[in-house]
Amino acid sequence: MTPDHIRDDAHTQADEWGPPPKLEDIILQSSFFESVRSLQQRLAVPFDGGMLDMLSLGLRRNEMEIIQLSVDEIEQWLESYPQRDSAAIKVLRNEWQELRAEIYEPQPPSAFARCSHWVRQQKGPAFINCLRPPERSGLPLNLLHPLFAEFLDLIEGSPPDGSDPKFILAERVAIELCQEMPRHFDTEGNRLDEFERIVTRLFEEIGSFSKEFPVGSGRADLVLKMSFPVGAVLIGEGRNEPGGSCGDPYMQVVASYDAWARQVKQTPRIDAGCPCFVFCVDGPNILFGGGFRDNGVSVVEPLSGWCVMMPHVQLKREQTLARHLYALSSCLMDQSKFLKALPSRTAYCPRIYDAFIRLDSRERVLLEFIEPFKNPWRRRRGVFDLLFHALAKEKTGNDLPAKESSVLVKVPIGSAYGLEPHVLAASAGFAPRLLGTASIPGAPVIYVMELLSSKKWFHLVKAELPKDITERQKKDLRNRGTALISFLSEHQLVHGDLRGCNIMCRRGDNDVDLRVLDWDWAGKRGTARYPAALNTEVGYQGLPGGLIETSHDEDMFRKTLDDLFR
Repeated sequence: MTPDHIRDDAHTQADEWGPPPKLEDIILQSSFFESVRSLQQRLAVPFDGGMLDMLSLGLRRNEMEIIQLSVDEIEQWLESYPQRDSAAIKVLRNEWQELRAEIYEPQPPSAFARCSHWVRQQKGPAFINCLRPPERSGLPLNLLHPLFAEFLDLIEGSPPDGSDPKFILAERVAIELCQEMPRHFDTEGNRLDEFERIVTRLFEEIGSFSKEFPVGSGRADLVLKMSFPVGAVLIGEGRNEPGGSCGDPYMQVVASYDAWARQVKQTPRIDAGCPCFVFCVDGPNILFGGGFRDNGVSVVEPLSGWCVMMPHVQLKREQTLARHLYALSSCLMDQSKFLKALPSRTAYCPRIYDAFIRLDSRERVLLEFIEPFKNPWRRRRGVFDLLFHALAKEKTGNDLPAKESSVLVKVPIGSAYGLEPHVLAASAGFAPRLLGTASIPGAPVIYVMELLSSKKWFHLVKAELPKDITERQKKDLRNRGTALISFLSEHQLVHGDLRGCNIMCRRGDNDVDLRVLDWDWAGKRGTARYPAALNTEVGYQGLPGGLIETSHDEDMFRKTLDDLFR
């Protein structure tokens, strides 16, 4: 975790979705800039008139002063520059308008499919959180809508009943797709016509397919739509063969969802986050995903890996595809799921949980998300910390108002969490109290725990260490750390990440209290291991995938204090 992972200060849009667009990266790589450079080189004299003057000087000095200019200044220059070369200025004006549209306006899906277009849009305010690039990532879809959690549960959980007529039909459809999709088709349209013919019988009770369904200024290749007010529930784009010149079908369906979601007018659908499944066909391959609107930002991501529509002698590929088709048709059967109000409507927070179960009493406690903590998705070797501020509302009596308390909600990285070590350490005063958990099939388990306010507690890092800390308090910290290691060793436990950013302290009158956070890797000595995504640059003694040793915890805590107090 990061040093600011438990803070009371509010988050900002820039914190969550990356820095604002940089003109340096966008303009200097554009045809607009190349035209400006060409004009300057051709005329080879300084100009009066703002930007071109700066460009001429900047090129000679190898300094790109253009990055200091705002969009308005560039547009003002284009309007006011003396017409010494009117044809060249006209070209510049047209190229700038095209460049500005690519940066600040959503691109048509067919354009967004091309890398040269989506790279620019993803740097601007019209970005889509679709994992390309990885920094453009929203919350996982199975935390945002129950439909996507249901889909994942159906493809990852227990296999469907082999006697279920719907699954039998899905198997037959999958077998036919694996026979027909590997064939050669003259055009993309012919391939999608054959795809539609095969899958229609699986979805005929749900809705009808359309090739004329508008998405923005264009039309998606194939859309499954229900009756009003639901509309589209499955949007698809296709390519006749992989590696064609038309770009990435995944990025095209991403933009198709975004364009469709922007045009949705039905209030119930908007309030539900505009959930919609998507798919893309790339020759004999198919990818299933979903889309959701989180506070006006589209979140689109794959819900599984690519399915290969080719025959297998043991029907393994057919069975994998059948499970996906069965899961999809099952999720689409009830149109009310697309209109139903979500348990939570707080932006940038999980939407599927409204309560948790206490570990001690097994009582159900209402949970209201407030906001993510600052930088909730800070990059860490390809994964994110998911931490949220929420209110726990516990019943106190029939006629009395609920008792509210601030809590921390953690969605752990990966599927494991050291629940038992955390509870045991909390009982000895070495960790925040773990209050309870909530689980929904197909979605991560969330852990609700005591919130340690930064007004009373500080992380064991230089930036937060009180300047007036005494030598006695420093000694108390070492003694408290020794007691922690002894406690873990006595119970044959290891933690694995005793850096200062995972330790919070509070000064008393005569001593210092200590709480350890981030029990994701904790477990029994001899079985607990570091994750494969371990950041080897931090200085852990262990290796990715290696066992966590007691000596590692001892050395990490000692190093933390030595670095802090040197």
